[in-house]
Amino acid sequence: MNLQIKKSTLITGFGKLGEGYRLPDESVNLLKKHHYKIERIACFTSIDALKIREEKISEENLIKISKYYLYDHNEYRNLDSYLFSELDGILREELKDANLLIDITPLTKLFSLILLKKSNEYDLPCFYIGKESKGNNKLIWMSNIKIEGELK
Repeated sequence: MNLQIKKSTLITGFGKLGEGYRLPDESVNLLKKHHYKIERIACFTSIDALKIREEKISEENLIKISKYYLYDHNEYRNLDSYLFSELDGILREELKDANLLIDITPLTKLFSLILLKKSNEYDLPCFYIGKESKGNNKLIWMSNIKIEGELK
C-alpha cells in the first residue's frame, strides 16, 4: 500500500433503502474513532438514492460528499455493466491524489465483492460495517480476504 501520500479518500456508497443515505457519515465517524483522517469522500450511488440524501442533508447535518459516481441500480447488479468496466479507471484516478480506504458495506452484494477484489488487486485497506452484540456499529477489516474463483 502506498502510504507516502498524506491525504485519505473514503470510497463508499449508499442506496435508497431505509436510512442507507447515512452510510457515508457512519463510515467516517467509525474511521475517526480509529484515528483516520478522511479528506475526501467518493460515493457510488443512484440518482434516486442521491435525491433522498439531498432531502435529508440539512435537516440531519450530513457530511459533504466530495464526488458522486452515479449509476443506475442495475449497473451494480450486472457483471457486464458499464460501471464495472469503468471501475479500474475510477480507482486509478482517485489514487493519484490520496490513499484510499474502501467501504464494501454499501449497495449490492456483487458490488461489494467487486470492491473487495479491487482492494486486493490494489493492496488497499477495505472494511465492512457490522454490528456488535450490543447493536453498535463496528468496522470489520476485510483486507486480504481472497475470493476463490473469478468474478468476470
